[in-house]
Amino acid sequence: PDGVTLPATGSPTNDNPWTPAQRPFEGCHLMEVIDGRDPNKAHDAATQALNLGASSLLYWVHQSEDLNTLLEDIRGDIAPVHLVGELRAIPTAQSMATIEGIGDWTGSLNLDPLESLMRQSQWMFGGRDEHLQELQHAADLMPEGIRVACANAMPNQSPADQIAMIVASLKFQLDHIGWKHAGRTWALLQATGDYLQDIAMTQALRGLWHQVLNEHDHVDQSLWITGHIESPNSEDAADLINSSLSMQAMRLGGADEIWLEPLNESDEAKQWAREQFLVMAYESGLEQTSLKGSYTLDDWTCQLMTQAQSKLGDWNAKLQTS
Repeated sequence: PDGVTLPATGSPTNDNPWTPAQRPFEGCHLMEVIDGRDPNKAHDAATQALNLGASSLLYWVHQSEDLNTLLEDIRGDIAPVHLVGELRAIPTAQSMATIEGIGDWTGSLNLDPLESLMRQSQWMFGGRDEHLQELQHAADLMPEGIRVACANAMPNQSPADQIAMIVASLKFQLDHIGWKHAGRTWALLQATGDYLQDIAMTQALRGLWHQVLNEHDHVDQSLWITGHIESPNSEDAADLINSSLSMQAMRLGGADEIWLEPLNESDEAKQWAREQFLVMAYESGLEQTSLKGSYTLDDWTCQLMTQAQSKLGDWNAKLQTS
């Protein structure tokens, strides 16, 4: 009940150990990802998922006009809702304003500028100034519980690059919309499949962001971290076990939310993913534990923080010069 105690391997060699930072949740959410191309079918899928064990939603939204259907009867104050797509902030806010109790909602509106540059080699909304304007509208118009400074690591990046990309993007966004919004940050980390590395990577992101918040006098704010475990597109039970281990690692590292892709697109595989999470959260005891770190793991965390810091300049340059 007091935590997972690891062997005291290694020795304390780092003079500036990582500092565990505040998390937004005591527990952990399981995120169901749903394509909103057909809003009615998507809403039915979301309702079913929430009834079967999911506890948060991510909608791929194709147009703001669909939000009323997608969000109908969804309790966003209980199940956080993330919105992803090339969504203009003003019509999105207008659509959401009609929803009862929207002021109490949590979740995110993802307008990550750096991910857009990396995936498409251009800004999401035409140009840098226009993109920043959308970001400012989102900060001004969306409910306070909706996180608008979002950053997404890319698949197949090294852990240090994932951390550096996220930190650079969040700093860039907050420098524009104001650090008063430092509590409205969200990050997506990609699991690597290496158990201890995923723990250290998640810890290192939170620790490095804590240092950034300290520099801006906002250490009381939190970063919401979602850990993404990709699907191998398989029916092999061994792959089910591997994804469970990745999920455990990111949870032990301090992820607030898990996006566990099912092994395939069958309804059975989707339910396996939900049940994997429920076992981890409510039967394994991990939901109530924290790591009592070995020196090896803590040193790994510190090394990743140092490596990420050395890469920040490169990521900052991509945002400043593009």
